Formats: sequence, C-alpha cells, structure tokens
Amino acid sequence: MKKEQTKKLLFRFLFPHPALTTVIVVISAILLALIFIYNVHETFYAPVVYAFSFYALCILTARTVVIIRNMRKRVKSHEHFLKFSNDHELKTRLSMRLSLIINLLFALFKLIAGIYYQSAWFIQVSVYYFILILIRIVLVTRDSKTLDNDRKLLIHQWKTYRLCGKLLFFLNAAVSVMVVRVIWQNKGFSYPGFIIYAMAAYTFYRFIIAIIKLVKSKHSNPVLLSAKALDLSIALMSMFSLQTAMLTSFGAETSQSDRFFLNAFTGLAVCTAIVCIAVVMLYKSNKKIKNITLSSEENI
Repeated sequence: MKKEQTKKLLFRFLFPHPALTTVIVVISAILLALIFIYNVHETFYAPVVYAFSFYALCILTARTVVIIRNMRKRVKSHEHFLKFSNDHELKTRLSMRLSLIINLLFALFKLIAGIYYQSAWFIQVSVYYFILILIRIVLVTRDSKTLDNDRKLLIHQWKTYRLCGKLLFFLNAAVSVMVVRVIWQNKGFSYPGFIIYAMAAYTFYRFIIAIIKLVKSKHSNPVLLSAKALDLSIALMSMFSLQTAMLTSFGAETSQSDRFFLNAFTGLAVCTAIVCIAVVMLYKSNKKIKNITLSSEENI
C-alpha cells in the first residue's frame, strides 16, 4: 500500500492538474523575468525562485511528453496515416515533388544572388540545382504516365531510369566545375558558428539514409529507384561540401598542400562515384529493356 501511495503522490507531484500546471509555469516565468530584469541574483529569495522554476520546467516537460505521446497514438491509429506509412512508393513520390519545389526555390535564390552580387560561384551552384530540377521534373512527369499494358509501362519505367543515368553525367559536369573551383582557389564552403555541427549531423544522416533506401528498394519501381540513386549522388556532393567546410572552420593548422590534396582526393572520389552510379544505371536499364523485349517476342 505504501508503494502505491508513494507512486500516486509522485504522479500528482509531476502531473498536477493542467490548470495548476499553467499557473505554476506562468508564475515561475514572471519571477525569473523579474530577477533578470532587476538583476537581483544575489538576493536570498533567488535560489527559491530557481528551484520553483526548475519544478515548473519538470512538470511542463512531463506534460508535454504525455501530450505528444497521445497525439502520436491518435495519428498512428488514423486510417490515412496507416495507409501512408505502409505505402513506401507514395512516400517516395511525395518526397520527389517536395524536393523539386525546394530545389527550385534554392536555385532561384542562388541565381538572383549570383546576378546581384556578380558572383560566379553562386551562379555555378544555381546551375547545379537547375540540373537537379531538370532530373526531378523528368522523374515526376514520366512517373505519372499511364500505358495500356504492364510490359509497355515497365519498358517506359526502365527507359526513364536510363534517361536519369544519362542526366547524371550532366550533373557530374556541374559537380566537377565546382570541385575544380574549390581545389583551384584552395577554398571551401563555410557555415557560421555552430551551424556546421548541425550540417555535419544532417549530412551524415542523409548519406546513410540514401544508401539504406537504395539498398532496400532493389525491386521497386525503376522511376522511384532513379530518385533514390539521385539522392545518393546529392548526398555524395554534400559530403564533399562538408569536408571543405570542416577544413575552412577547423583546418587553421592544415597546410595549403594538405588541404589541396584532401579536397582533390575527395572531389575526385565524389565525381568518380557519380559517374559509376550513372554507368550502372545505363547498363542495368539496357539489360532490363533487352530482357523484357526478348521475353515478349518469345511469347508471341
């Protein structure tokens, strides 16, 4: 009985009534504001306010966690969410369209900035993103096409896969220009303050996810498989950008020759990898189209 009473008391202590929680949080915020405004940190009641504010933070966090958990349960139990979460092709299609919009906005921003500041670098980056936009437009438009039978549709999808492989060579050309510029000027991308840590975490996450998605989707729609191959190519370029940014931010003791070697090595590796992805896509698509054509001829 004592254990149950203790649990109930602890629960009430951490989860008071929502109205009481609101009052406590508001009062603690006002008291903290008064202490900082009037700079009375050394007074005898400041520690009491700090302790009270800590308690307010604890109950607010506990209440927020419960609210989020309940919201997630409601969302997950919804019919449309269940359908969406289990439909990997639908999620990929939505991601393709969202990425298209983001790339378009970013490309326009870089192009306008390049013209306004007369920056060749911004214009080169905008060209890179416009090529990405072209590839994504091809994937989106050709993915929505419907044909009268499955064989024609499959051939159409593998032709789209092949076209994406060809367009990757143009993307690689834009990447190569940026890589050569970074190596030639011995400079790199830069991010202010602690943003570089966030960019590093996001870049590694994006690279790992791109590989996992590509490996898991071996038997999916060839058009959607093209989108995943494109994502991997973009992630590789992001890795090169991150390296140059890390050297710019933390490579003060790195010699010019070492920086040149690292940028050249990574840049060459990225360009080679993108070319290899494109070649594999061309070889695989040609082989699949040939097999489908031969099998259809044998059935006639």
